[in-house]
Amino acid sequence: ELLCAVGEAYENCNDFNSAMAWYEAAYALSGNDEVLGMYLGIALALDENDLAKRVLEQTDEGARGLYYWAAVYELERKTNGDRELQITALQELQEVQSEPNYLLRLAMLYLEEDREKDAAKACKKVIRLFLSGEEVEYAKALQEAIKEGTGKEGRGAAHANAGQYL
Repeated sequence: ELLCAVGEAYENCNDFNSAMAWYEAAYALSGNDEVLGMYLGIALALDENDLAKRVLEQTDEGARGLYYWAAVYELERKTNGDRELQITALQELQEVQSEPNYLLRLAMLYLEEDREKDAAKACKKVIRLFLSGEEVEYAKALQEAIKEGTGKEGRGAAHANAGQYL
């Protein structure tokens, strides 16, 4: 906990390289998923993509939680990596915590992979879980485009309304 506090202090002073070193030490001692998120958040922000990839590959399967899967998704998205791995990461994230933005990103990836049925299910889950809000309106518009058979093409209209949360 002390190591994280020092890392956070360096991060607050915009000394991100020092913060990353302290978070790395904290993660090495704890193996904690949240500390992994702090460490990889800085690494990804500093474009240390190879480092992030090595750390993710070395993470024990039993320690793969919310922050692990978020980092996997962000790394693959940022580097235009494997779409199937992005889908897997988003699916795993939904197992840990349902969040409308990740569900909508998952729907978009499904559409890009011509998996309209899965995209419609992701939209339905957003609508069912979150009931109202901009994300729900976007999910409804995207779901309607999929029903009309304009999935990929129709997502452009729905996507135009979604800029701030996708």
